[in-house]
Amino acid sequence: TLLGEYHRSTLRPYLRAEFPRRGLRLVRQRDNLALCETYPPELVVPASVSDLELKKVAQYRSKGRIPVVIWTSPDPDSGATISRSAQPKPGVQNKRSTDDERFLDELRRLCAARRMVIVDARSKVATQGNRVMGMGTELTRYYDGVELIYGNVANIHAARDALGAVHALCRAAAAPLVSNAAFAGLFGGGGGYGPPS
Repeated sequence: TLLGEYHRSTLRPYLRAEFPRRGLRLVRQRDNLALCETYPPELVVPASVSDLELKKVAQYRSKGRIPVVIWTSPDPDSGATISRSAQPKPGVQNKRSTDDERFLDELRRLCAARRMVIVDARSKVATQGNRVMGMGTELTRYYDGVELIYGNVANIHAARDALGAVHALCRAAAAPLVSNAAFAGLFGGGGGYGPPS
């Protein structure tokens, strides 16, 4: 599962011991700090950001999904990290969040390169459409050292579903024997995607 992978790749005991030296800390979501119900109970964030600031960042992010560190470089001197989050909520009025801006700046400062790249999987057109609904993307003019790249995935939900199907296929391939019908069923009944009968 993705949660299991997160624990294996980010929350390994030897990495936890490295968090203070890397400028990171582990946050445990609980009653007094419930940020996002779709996130795991333990999150990795910059150590310099307070719990109060985390709550404010969560208010500015869709579904409270703040940028959390999901990978750290094996080389502790590089400081490189990968974070994941939901879209911010600037809307058509270009609302800002100085807490969100500072949070991303703290993430950027962790890396020796002093530059952050935000990859938005959606197209620029899709982000503009989301602005009408109160969402959008980072207003890069307010974020120091940030570059925004669009992935141009036409339908992120279809891409996620396709990835799920590939994962299911890999799990099925690891099973001792899978019938052709079961194999084809992984892709909605076959449609030419399964092995020949």
